[in-house]
Amino acid sequence: MLGELTFSLQNVVKYDGIAIAATGLSIVFTSLALITLAIATMPKVLDALEGFLPAEHEHHAAPTAKPASDEALAVAVGYALHTRTKSNDKTD
Repeated sequence: MLGELTFSLQNVVKYDGIAIAATGLSIVFTSLALITLAIATMPKVLDALEGFLPAEHEHHAAPTAKPASDEALAVAVGYALHTRTKSNDKTD
């Protein structure tokens, strides 16, 4: 259909495969190195720009419920266990 495909080192050399592969590898390596440097320097850049950027607005969270005291929690757990054991005694 498409003809016979042959893979050999001779074809790679004939059609500059090594040069194309080296060019591709260097482009990918350079791009990844630049991305790494940009990410590494970002905190320093943001610290330098902190004086020029407006301050963030503080978000106020919804008021949270007061945590229950240990004594009230112990009473609630005790009552729950007491009613549970009473109901189990009646069903047996």
